Amino acid sequence: MDKVKMNKVVENSGFSSELFEKIYPDGIENSFWSWARNHIILRIIKKYRAEPILDIGAGRGVVTCFLHKAGLKIDGVEIGKTNLIPGCSANIKYSQDAFSLQNKKDYKAVALFDVIEHVEDQIEFLKKIKENFPNLVYLYITVPARMELWSKFDEIQGHKLRYDLKTLKHHLESAGYKLVYSRYFFHLLYVPIFIFKKKRSENMTAPKNLFDIFFNRILGLYFLFEFSFIPGWVCGSSIIAVAGPFIS
Repeated sequence: MDKVKMNKVVENSGFSSELFEKIYPDGIENSFWSWARNHIILRIIKKYRAEPILDIGAGRGVVTCFLHKAGLKIDGVEIGKTNLIPGCSANIKYSQDAFSLQNKKDYKAVALFDVIEHVEDQIEFLKKIKENFPNLVYLYITVPARMELWSKFDEIQGHKLRYDLKTLKHHLESAGYKLVYSRYFFHLLYVPIFIFKKKRSENMTAPKNLFDIFFNRILGLYFLFEFSFIPGWVCGSSIIAVAGPFIS
């Protein structure tokens, strides 16, 4: 893919400041969804560990800041412009294209946490990462799952698709990667999202008080526990995967 076309793909996948506020309101890191996803991501990265990590599409730093506080060597980059979540000390560059960074060779891993579903041509985007990060060991990915869960929520967020395990594997292999690990998570969420998808809120909601935070933490602990005992092939509303560049 030529440079002009690639830049257009990346720019079209960027969020507006208004959309950032809808998806990542203040306090969103305390929601059960963010809390559980952060801990699931950390668990998988510790199993397949390569550092330093570049988190492409870091947004307000919900995941980047959590992983940084957990002791991982991680930086973030975001083509859009927004504000970091309070208390974040991670290094995140805003209004920056990841492919124009000068220190790309320093990174051993790239993170794409709910990013590639926003890109028009996912395979070419994945290929570009492989080409631009010569010392890449692992690619960490999360994506929304199952097209039968598609709703107005996906349209507002600018999703191009919701993945299944087969499609994600195909995209990765077509881009020159070897799939190392993949599975569904947020299994229990599959049912209410499917039933109420026509009424699903277009905004993400953050806990407002201590009781809300406590309730969300209990839910988050359930989804972390669920991740440990429900098989990964059972459908859920998200997928987590790890891949490495294929070397012939």
